Amino acid sequence: MTTASNQAKAASNEQQVLQAIGLIGWLSGTQVAQWIWGDRNRHSARVSADRVLKRLVEQGCILRRDSSLRMCVYILTKRGAVRANEGLTQEMFRHGYDLSQLDSARQRPAVDYLISQHHQGKVVMGMAGLRKAMEAGVIQNKGLKGADGLVYDGKTGKLKPILVVRNTHPELVKKAKRIRKALGDIELIGNAGLIRSFWQEMQD
Repeated sequence: MTTASNQAKAASNEQQVLQAIGLIGWLSGTQVAQWIWGDRNRHSARVSADRVLKRLVEQGCILRRDSSLRMCVYILTKRGAVRANEGLTQEMFRHGYDLSQLDSARQRPAVDYLISQHHQGKVVMGMAGLRKAMEAGVIQNKGLKGADGLVYDGKTGKLKPILVVRNTHPELVKKAKRIRKALGDIELIGNAGLIRSFWQEMQD
């Protein structure tokens, strides 16, 4: 590859990483590797991710933070958000300074699911992306507030919200009912047995 093509590939990788982080709010290096280079073996994918993340930190586009599981994760800076929005007709990404990294146990299963859907060719976003889309008026259905993510299937034209289930607390059941009502569908993520119990609670 020529120097110019190498530079173009590096810039493309950086843009993809910035937008992935912006869609979710914060990602670990492993999650970035899975999101962008999931077709490679794990070691190769992680090496590529770490290389790009290092450049973006040095450029001031992302910041390192510690999650509740004491993992290093990355958020967008204001400069990073500007770069992530380059070429878009509407601003879709914002900085992550105000995002909490405390609930890693909720973020991880949501991101795992969104990554799997992303590699199936669907358009996905996490809580941060959904919040920004609602602020920008791209998504006007307020009933989706509080969902852990959203998946758009271009083949069917269907939108499906996702929600991580860790208990059957009445408030979480109430939230799930509201989110399901917003689009007529919902994907519950978590332990299979717990989800069965949760569905039963939702029928009451």
